[in-house]
Amino acid sequence: MTPTEKDPAYWRERAKTGAAALQKFGEGTQKRIESPAQLWQYACEYFERQSGTPWLKKDYKGKDAIEVDIPTSAPFLWSGLDDYLFEKGVISSLKDYKTGARNHEYKEGAYAAYSDVIRVISDIMTSQKIEGAMVGAYNSNLVARLEGLQDKTETTGEITIKQLKVGYE
Repeated sequence: MTPTEKDPAYWRERAKTGAAALQKFGEGTQKRIESPAQLWQYACEYFERQSGTPWLKKDYKGKDAIEVDIPTSAPFLWSGLDDYLFEKGVISSLKDYKTGARNHEYKEGAYAAYSDVIRVISDIMTSQKIEGAMVGAYNSNLVARLEGLQDKTETTGEITIKQLKVGYE
């Protein structure tokens, strides 16, 4: 079941698959994704799934405002990839992989080998969201916030006030 299917109880079905997946994880710090190549394969599967399941955007057309559904591509998100891997019973979060790949303290650690694939996945996700916002598939303000982009306008100026004395005699 996908979120595009008009089922208000989607999260309930998702919770069932997630609960089953959690039982597989158990305790410990063992890496669930054994190599950067395996992480890349999972990411490609997620990208394919997102590309193959468009969201339906509501719009209104014509002078009579007839409601229509417009297929819109589903965004690529880290939280979505986490959910995908959780549903598959692989891992509940990629936090350690992402943090370990980015953080200089971890560069020599267990997750250092993942830094290139994490960067590539992140770049693909960013490009897809920004390009989607540019063509109107996604809300550009929301994408800018998600990506940490800012549109700053700084205005500077000078004001001089002269004191004027008005008196009556």
